[in-house]
Amino acid sequence: MTQSGDRNSKPLNNLEDILLETFNTQNDGGGDEFSRLQELLVKPDILKMRQQIAQLEGKFPEIDNIRDRVSKLEEELPEIVNLGKRVTNLEKEVVDLDSQIDERNELIKIVLSLISELLNRKLGKLKTELLSEIVPLIEKQLQQEQTLSIRVSGINRDPD
Repeated sequence: MTQSGDRNSKPLNNLEDILLETFNTQNDGGGDEFSRLQELLVKPDILKMRQQIAQLEGKFPEIDNIRDRVSKLEEELPEIVNLGKRVTNLEKEVVDLDSQIDERNELIKIVLSLISELLNRKLGKLKTELLSEIVPLIEKQLQQEQTLSIRVSGINRDPD
């Protein structure tokens, strides 16, 4: 008989060992009729019990796999609960939006105002970026023109 290493199988193994030890002790003691009768009545049960133990040992890996799956699900349970809460909140928001917007025209007005606001913000950002790129170029051009005009005026003043 093999041991699975699972603690649930250990008590069954101990019970079987106790019964076998009892039979061996009684058989060594002289073989009285009561011991023989007990052996005849209990021995088939011991054989059945051995078969059941073997079947249980074969099923232990499945039980361990199930326990592992349950523990993984227990770890994921808080996330699942949070997802349920998020879905509930989103459903409430959709219902709120639905109650706020009765007609398509109202929806169109709201969406157009949002688009307009987004475009204004984007244009403001582009304006800032454009100015930050153009201003250094203009300043550089002005410096070159000033340098050129200083040279030209220096040529005009030169007494040749």
